[in-house]
Amino acid sequence: MRYSACMTSSTSHRGEGASGSADRAAGDEVADPSGTRWQRAAIHLGGFVGPFVGQSISVVLPELSRSLGISVSLAALTITAYTFPFAAAMLFSGRLVRGFSPSKVVLVAFAVICAGAVGLMLAPTWWIFLTIFVIMAIANAFTTPVLQGILKRITPDYELGIALGTFTAMQSLGVFSAPLLAGTAALISWRLTYLVVIASVVFIFSVRVPMLTPAPRRAAGDNERVRWGYMYVHMLTFLILGAGVVGMPFAVSLLAAERFELGSAGRGAVVMCGGLAAFIFSRFIGRAVDALGVPRSLALGLGSVIAGLLCVPLSPHPIVIAVAWALALVGMQAVQIIINMLVLRSPGGTELLSTVLAFRFFGAALAPVVMMPVFTASHYAAFWIPAAGAVIALGLQLAVARRAAARRVS
Repeated sequence: MRYSACMTSSTSHRGEGASGSADRAAGDEVADPSGTRWQRAAIHLGGFVGPFVGQSISVVLPELSRSLGISVSLAALTITAYTFPFAAAMLFSGRLVRGFSPSKVVLVAFAVICAGAVGLMLAPTWWIFLTIFVIMAIANAFTTPVLQGILKRITPDYELGIALGTFTAMQSLGVFSAPLLAGTAALISWRLTYLVVIASVVFIFSVRVPMLTPAPRRAAGDNERVRWGYMYVHMLTFLILGAGVVGMPFAVSLLAAERFELGSAGRGAVVMCGGLAAFIFSRFIGRAVDALGVPRSLALGLGSVIAGLLCVPLSPHPIVIAVAWALALVGMQAVQIIINMLVLRSPGGTELLSTVLAFRFFGAALAPVVMMPVFTASHYAAFWIPAAGAVIALGLQLAVARRAAARRVS
């Protein structure tokens, strides 16, 4: 019996104790299904690696262009070249590897990422660098969702929010630390940034992740069918948040520059506040989700996104922009944790998580293309249109939550 099938309610299993652990061990056929503390650390460090690689060149584009003999604009395309293949691979990565041990899948993916990091440090031309970067993006599509699936299988259901909150915090750490570490490394050589990736993967291979067998396939006549209506709402929500929050740091930076004439360091500090706040609060968000339940947590999360986006263009001081941006990003992280948890708990969730998450990254990749013309026309509209989208997402999510609650009662 699968662990995910035997723990369906957070409230009804708070007191299971040893019996719940025994069921989990039997279902996943591992000696220590919960993993050691170091193995859990390896899972969370794996969540750090992908975002770190994706953001590793965001602040060193001039240095990269000089090293590889290309223009800065061409160097900037490298970021998009990472995001789109990553999002496209996420659409099917979960289903593609469903017949394999998730532990072995992530270890193979990290081996590719480690080899790629070495290649990036040595790449003599932009085309070679770009090819390796795209391969690493595709490999990362087989780490982020699969690692969260592993977390789901080794974590009691009532602690899943905290576990996913910690994982998301490490993703935020990767996002906001990459520019800082890359900028520091650039004082000697920007290529040294990838030593962080190599060291992280060496640690993951040293302690490994908990070894799990392939998840059992659901029977063809399983009464718990995938509820695609719910999944479409989650996909749309991620697309809105990806385009309206995750992909909007460029607009926050430009607003701070144009309104307050901040230099690169000041703009970076304003944008970094969002990632730093998300890192600090993600674990607390996970605990709050477990305590408050889904509907209230969704309302608070999307409400924070809406309030933050409304306030950013009205801010009279850089500190106010930083606080408003942090509020929006923390709210976005809360919604991401909740949706990830809902998908993982649903029938076929471990296979579908990568597909749902892909829309977050598609939105982020589209943001500069779609929102830059809007920002040029109106700074206010560039933030208030995404806020309106978040209002729509809130209405849809609450409707889905009410319908799900009604189904449980019936």
